[in-house]
Amino acid sequence: MRRMAFRTALLAMVAIIHAARAAPSTTTSSLAKSTNAPGQASKTPSPSNNTPPPATSIKPSPAATPTPSPAAIISSPSPAATNSPSPAATNSPSLAATNSPSPAATNIPSPAAINSPGQFSNSPGQDQSSNAPGQSNAPGKTPNAPIEPEAPSQPPDAQAADGGPGQSSNAPGQSSGSPGQSSNAPGQVKKTLQGPLVIVTHELGETWALRNDEDGKVTPIAMGFKPPKDKDKNKNEKDFEPGTVVAMDCNIDGTGTCTPTVDTAPTIVAAVPDYSAYIYQRVLVMILDYSACGLVPGINVTTVRSLFLGPNGDGLGGIAQRYNQYSYGRLNLNTTAFQALVVPQSCSTAVTSSCSWWTISNGADTTAKGMLGTTAFAEFTHYIYVVPPGLNSVCPWAGLALLPGKQVWLQTSEYGVYRWATVMQEALHNYGLWHSWQNGYEYNDFSTAMGRGDACPNAAEISRLGWATPAYGGAAIDSSVLTQPGVSRSFSLPATYITGDGNYLRVLPDWLPTYSLDSSVAKNLYLAVRVPKASDALLGSQYANKLNMHEVNATMDNGYPTTYQFSDRKISFFKSITSLSMANLTNYQLSVYAGSWASTDTLRVHICRWIASPSECPSLSALEQRPGLPTAPPSP
Repeated sequence: MRRMAFRTALLAMVAIIHAARAAPSTTTSSLAKSTNAPGQASKTPSPSNNTPPPATSIKPSPAATPTPSPAAIISSPSPAATNSPSPAATNSPSLAATNSPSPAATNIPSPAAINSPGQFSNSPGQDQSSNAPGQSNAPGKTPNAPIEPEAPSQPPDAQAADGGPGQSSNAPGQSSGSPGQSSNAPGQVKKTLQGPLVIVTHELGETWALRNDEDGKVTPIAMGFKPPKDKDKNKNEKDFEPGTVVAMDCNIDGTGTCTPTVDTAPTIVAAVPDYSAYIYQRVLVMILDYSACGLVPGINVTTVRSLFLGPNGDGLGGIAQRYNQYSYGRLNLNTTAFQALVVPQSCSTAVTSSCSWWTISNGADTTAKGMLGTTAFAEFTHYIYVVPPGLNSVCPWAGLALLPGKQVWLQTSEYGVYRWATVMQEALHNYGLWHSWQNGYEYNDFSTAMGRGDACPNAAEISRLGWATPAYGGAAIDSSVLTQPGVSRSFSLPATYITGDGNYLRVLPDWLPTYSLDSSVAKNLYLAVRVPKASDALLGSQYANKLNMHEVNATMDNGYPTTYQFSDRKISFFKSITSLSMANLTNYQLSVYAGSWASTDTLRVHICRWIASPSECPSLSALEQRPGLPTAPPSP
């Protein structure tokens, strides 16, 4: 009985269990909903034991699928430059990932919400971005700040996948290498040039250029170029000198500018050629005619000949006479060989919009060779290019020249070809002279044509050109000449307009501790008498009838002529004094005296060095050894 009751109870329990298993479940597992806004990556649902069977995957249409091109893949932003989502939320613009929803995530974005190539949505856990298209919350940036350019994942000159040139991050005119150097970028032609490496001087600064020995064309060098170091005869390193002949590999761009290649440094082929103080120039003046652009010449052949050779064309007037007077007969124009001609040119945007001076000269040379013949063209020693007056507003200079070299460019203007001092300044650049300074400003020395003056070159310039010699015993006045503090030396200096013989003093203040210790501050001094007569008739009152003083870089000055033949010594006017006065030059521990006029326009000059005070030196009256006024005052 008991067994029967137990069995009946057991069967009832089994029935209840089966009934419970057969009943439908009251727990329905719905799909996990995403709270992501459109444009955000779907968050992966948390694992669940109630996972439904996979839903049907709805893929975007091909037109809506953001499949990037291979080129876009190459230029994709680097990871460091983007708000990269985590792997679980990556809408990567790759061919393998087209934003197709995974089986576990059926929250399918609409086509409007699909990310474009190169754009990324916020990672899980990030707030929704309100950035406009093309903007990103980059690290350290405020929301909605403009997105910064990304670094390309390939070198700037890499080829794109479609075979076209890759994009470069360089600004126009810049190279991908160090300043002034470049690899062979698209659109450039690699070429080896050889010739003198020169400076192009103008009012806006200086530019390196190379005059090719092969065809005579001038090629400018890209900004930032630094010439190679040279070596002296003892194999010691020295500064590069303009005029040195070099060979260099260039990438020539569309403007004709050379960017030296990175892999091959320029090599020095030959030293600066020797310079002759006696010159007879055979000049060809090319009057450029750009009538095709509406830029007609503003000067004719007859006027040019008169400006250069004088009204009679015999060299006894005009610029030829100035050259002869200022150089004491050493710089001359060959009147027989002199020629001027109008050179027609085709219209060139490089000229009319950018005043490309090398395009001007190279084009003019080609045309002139066709007009005269190559042999006749080569017989000239110097070439002058006169541009039309219509280019005055385009070309920011009155004149420019190669330093050293044989070419000069002039504007058709009152301060250009019509001003003899401008023509002379550019001509003397060809022989290695730089601009003259005053009060810390380039060009501000009005005592010389190498500044802004209508006057002869100063003593530091005529001595460098070999046109003048120092007074006897005055070539190098240093501690071996002024042997003791308080000891003076006296000289008689003729005004520079009279003669080039014995007309200046050169002081080397080696008694200063800094003179031999710091080459950057060491200076030499040039002293000369200037009187407003003859070639110096237009000399200004600050310089006229006075002893003029200039200072120059001592290292470069002392190295000449072995080194620094065409380097910039930075000639600077700093003081002038009248007869029977003195100047105490504290920076040089030197007293300079302008004494009496020994004869017409010849001044007695005394100098004395000291240690602690000018009182260590004699008085001017003691040095003159006579009372009263000078016996021969300067002529009015």
